[in-house]
Amino acid sequence: MNKAERVYYDTEMEGRKRIAAKTSAILKDASPIIGTLRFPVNLQSINQLYFLLENGYYPWLEKWMQKYGYDFRPELQHLISVITYGERSMGYDYIRMALSRFPSIQGIHRGMYEYELETRLGIINITPLTRYLKDGRIKNFALEKDTHGFCHMAAEEFIRMNPKYTAITSLVNNQFGEKQYHSYIETPDGYADFANNVHLSKKDFEKIMSPEELNRVTGEELASQALELSSEDLDDSKALLLRLGVHRQITK
Repeated sequence: MNKAERVYYDTEMEGRKRIAAKTSAILKDASPIIGTLRFPVNLQSINQLYFLLENGYYPWLEKWMQKYGYDFRPELQHLISVITYGERSMGYDYIRMALSRFPSIQGIHRGMYEYELETRLGIINITPLTRYLKDGRIKNFALEKDTHGFCHMAAEEFIRMNPKYTAITSLVNNQFGEKQYHSYIETPDGYADFANNVHLSKKDFEKIMSPEELNRVTGEELASQALELSSEDLDDSKALLLRLGVHRQITK
């Protein structure tokens, strides 16, 4: 395993294991409260915890969540994705009721094109990319492509189609103090995050994500940056923007 692989696996893959271990510890400590509750099938432990929060268990889980260093910002990332992808299928009334039980959100207000969220971080305004009227290229790409969860691949495809745009790859918050790699598109007034179908102002994005920027590249620069990669980097089974981000991480 080369240096790039070690850095990537310790950050992303081992980080997920550490998150799962802490979440499992919370669920174990809280088992007398949870009782015989049955979770939906195939839920990972962090999503089991989110399931409990959605169903109003936070007041009983709070002390254990604090004990293991639960972070409300990754929860907010998760809920933003639920809103922007689920607004059509689940409906606004269900979203407002279910998500307001989570500790990171105190209120949800829907406007014509965006949502205003009352959160622990203050007021956050989010615009689903499928309704982002300031940039037709971004809006149409979000409407036409299935990008849910595919941040690196979606951002790469977008800048290949639109070479003047810039994709940024950063380390962003994950649960319990862990980090994960994330790619998104810079706009004049913020960032377009295809994986979560959301546009956020730079101020709100930084509040939620606390990004540690690793690399930025336009579609025009993509080929030349790719030439910098070698056998000491992640192999080409990984997304190119991720490979470039880890390359900058280990060489800076």
